[in-house]
Amino acid sequence: MYFIVGMAEYRQRGQVIRVLRVYVDESGLDGKSPIFTFSSLMANAEQWDVFVKEWDACLKQKPGIRWFKMYDAAHKNGEFRGFTHAERDQKLRTLCRTLGSAGITEISCIIELSSFMNLVKSRWEDKLFRHPYFFPFHVMITTVCYESLTRGEIQRFEIIFDENKIFGPRAKLWYPIILSTMKPDTLALMPPEPLFRSDHQVLPLQAADLTAWITQKQGTTGLGEFGWILDELRGLVRSPLSRLLRAELPKILQDVDNTKNTSEGIKIQQAALRAYRDIFGKDWI
Repeated sequence: MYFIVGMAEYRQRGQVIRVLRVYVDESGLDGKSPIFTFSSLMANAEQWDVFVKEWDACLKQKPGIRWFKMYDAAHKNGEFRGFTHAERDQKLRTLCRTLGSAGITEISCIIELSSFMNLVKSRWEDKLFRHPYFFPFHVMITTVCYESLTRGEIQRFEIIFDENKIFGPRAKLWYPIILSTMKPDTLALMPPEPLFRSDHQVLPLQAADLTAWITQKQGTTGLGEFGWILDELRGLVRSPLSRLLRAELPKILQDVDNTKNTSEGIKIQQAALRAYRDIFGKDWI
């Protein structure tokens, strides 16, 4: 059984409002990769409804699989155990064509781990801040918000991450603090909270697993025998707001430093400190 998370649509003053929904998966927390990636897939609920039905049909097409993980496809493990190369590639081509023809937008956020650690290890003592999941998690959500702004959206989007039972809840705990620092135009579009679901049950997360794997491989070893995947995904829309934080992170941190003592910066700090106190029941030290 598969699920669509969130509301497909609702009515406002007699008009049907279609909500943008975003599914996100990550790659690169294996302790071996030099980069870490979040990849998000954005579409309206109607597009996702069509996509899920087609993706589910592809999974069931013989030889069928219960769910898709690109790592298993690449290594012919898990659901792909026992597949021939030809069967594996045909299944993968069909799934890629389904994603590539759905009118979906992909947004990625990538950090180079060595550069990231050099920047943050002397800046923050908290281990959570120094973990590569935390900072890109919040950057990914705000980048999706900026993409929504460029589209002229006026409704909050929904965002669903693949489950990360250790770092997901810890990062989410800080989400209200991030919201407290945002300007009204962006705040109006941000979701009430990020959600987490299993990619075994939420099919668009399986597609995000695919694009996260692709982005990770492109930034490290290359796609190798799977170079043809990009041609099958040529219909996937790549957002120009995708971010490589190797170059941007020093500037982001410098901008934070530059605004600390301005009137706006002080207001932001005070709002964040109040939100921190509300969540943790103590003052920031």
